[in-house]
Amino acid sequence: MLLSRWNGLQMAIQNEWGGHDSLSKSKQLGYDIVTWFSQSKEPPCVEDLENLLHESLLLSFNTDIEDGSIEEVCVLFIFSSPTQIQQNFFNLGISIDGNRESGEM
Repeated sequence: MLLSRWNGLQMAIQNEWGGHDSLSKSKQLGYDIVTWFSQSKEPPCVEDLENLLHESLLLSFNTDIEDGSIEEVCVLFIFSSPTQIQQNFFNLGISIDGNRESGEM
């Protein structure tokens, strides 16, 4: 899963930069990404996804990651197939159509 291998996000979760609910905030971020992909009427744009991640990290984790990893993660997502994206979020209980499955999060 891309987000679980992203060091910047994992540091934010482990150090609770988003508070005691940092793990749930990371799952919400995953849900937001799937929703963004599923509701996009245009072909996905790297810059738009970068903006989503920058904003989410700043607001949810009080974190501004400037090591280039946001851009790298976005490129990996943008060039993934819908099946690969679904596999990335399967553990979060999120389906590719943006619905939460089995009440997890």
